[in-house]
This record gives sequence, structure tokens and C-alpha cells, in this order.
Amino acid sequence: MAYKTVNPFTNETVATFPDLTDAELAHRLDRAQETYRQWSRLPFARRAAIVGRAAELLRTHRDEYARYLTLEMGKLYRESLAEVDLSADILQYYADNAETFLAPQKLTEKSGRGDQAMVVSQPLGVIYCHRALEFSLLPAGPRGRAAVHGGQCGGGQACVQRAAIRCCL
Repeated sequence: MAYKTVNPFTNETVATFPDLTDAELAHRLDRAQETYRQWSRLPFARRAAIVGRAAELLRTHRDEYARYLTLEMGKLYRESLAEVDLSADILQYYADNAETFLAPQKLTEKSGRGDQAMVVSQPLGVIYCHRALEFSLLPAGPRGRAAVHGGQCGGGQACVQRAAIRCCL
């Protein structure tokens, strides 16, 4: 069954997207894995600049994204504008702070043996996600952090349409 975007206000079909074949899905996941490998090798400063640029693009094209949210989710336009703004703020927050959040942390060892323990964050690789219920720009917690950390969302069809910024972050 093909994926459809339906305007919840008018119940009209906005767009229809064919199902992926197994081969197409495998190809996209392979591409995502290669992108992950390349992305995870970039220094934090470069990743942060890219995520910061995504925030800037959301702000620059605020009206366009708000109209998509209104069309595809039935939100009031002012609510859609607020979501675009919040999404841009979240992306900028992680661009500004991810390196600090993900820096290795020494743990205080309490046994008295002098052992040292560290918490180290490392990228996991491709995470496949398909969010067909709604089009949303919010770069939810781990996915937003994953972009600067070095992770990559494999993306489902709902993810790869106009939500490319969300998918890559």
C-alpha cells in the first residue's frame, strides 16, 4: 500500500509515495551507512557548522516549512511557525553544545582502589526510522544529538520527502 499525505482539514490527498522495494530500501540503507562513515569522521566543528546551517535554513525558509506543517498536520499557521522556530532553536542548541555533551567524562571511583572509569560517547551507525504519522520538524533528542555526534538516520519514505533536514539530523 502506497504512503499518502492527506490534508486533515479537507481530507484531500496531497501526495502519494510508492512503497520501496526491498532492493531500494537496502540501497538507501547502504547509502546511509556510507554517509555515516563519512560524517562520523568529520571534526565536531564541521558537524556543528552543518547543523547550525540547517537551523539557519529553517529560519530562512520559515514560512515554507510552516505551510507544510499546516497542510500536512492541520496545525494552525501560527503553531506551525512556532514549531519551525523551536526546531531551529533545538538544532542550534546541539550545534553549540554537542561537543561538550559528548566529551568523555571521568567518573569518580568510590572503592578507594584508584581505578579510573570513563563514560565515552561513540556513534552507533545507521538508525532506520519511519515516521509516517505526521510531518514534523522537531529533531527529537537522540536524533538531534546524533547529527553532531556522527550518527545518521536511514530514513523511511516519510522521512526523505520534504523532511530531509530532519532525516539527516
